[in-house]
Amino acid sequence: MNTTPSIKQTRVLIVGAGPAGLGVSLALKKAGVKEQLALGAR
Repeated sequence: MNTTPSIKQTRVLIVGAGPAGLGVSLALKKAGVKEQLALGAR
């Protein structure tokens, strides 16, 4: 099994996929930012 994380390039990285992080992601999407990635602890 390959456990090496893959590398992905993105314009916006949101650290924390809780309520605040997801709210920021939604606000950015509404503002026209389509290339974003939200990371959570698990």
